[in-house]
Amino acid sequence: MNVQEKEKQQKMIVQNIKGIESATAAAVAVKDKFRETMNNLTMHGMETYSQEFLEKKVQETKNDLAAKMTKVNDDIAARLEELRTLINDRDAVLDLGNPALTSALSLIQTIGSGITYEQATKINANFIHDQSSLTAIRDSYKARGVSNTGKIDSLIYNVDEVIEGLKKLAYDGFVRDGSINTFSAKLGKLATLEGTTIETLPDMQGVNDSFRRGAGLPV
Repeated sequence: MNVQEKEKQQKMIVQNIKGIESATAAAVAVKDKFRETMNNLTMHGMETYSQEFLEKKVQETKNDLAAKMTKVNDDIAARLEELRTLINDRDAVLDLGNPALTSALSLIQTIGSGITYEQATKINANFIHDQSSLTAIRDSYKARGVSNTGKIDSLIYNVDEVIEGLKKLAYDGFVRDGSINTFSAKLGKLATLEGTTIETLPDMQGVNDSFRRGAGLPV
């Protein structure tokens, strides 16, 4: 994959992440509507419905939310699998035809352990969003005894581990009684590594609920 193809692939990766962000925001809106409905039923339901009908209405509302959140989770899981494929395709081949990479490896070979933190940081910056190249550079640093690696380890991740972790957090946040914000925070870390940003606290009511639980107050 040449530089132009990698750039095209990178745009698709960013679009995918942004799509997951949008799907999450839509799910939060649905959950907020559910909270509003449940609050109204709790506060005023007995004014309108019998006890038996109110209980039925509450259960129907919960079932409706569960069905919608299951669909959201299925959608996001599919998007995450697509993201896994996009990233793996982008990084499948080490592009030794890239003169920037061969120059960087040659420089590391020449200077060796004398490379400064600033120099390493500048080298690494040329290969952001290119996991295969970053891994090759990290291995080259190690082989040449370079200690000032410009924090290259913070730029490298295992895509399969990250995607599997995100899928579990999505399931917990959307299907079970977990935190949507925890999922978004984890996705936000990946987004940063891939050159974009997302909202990492989309569920503000969830934040407020957590504070109330921590303070021993009812939610």
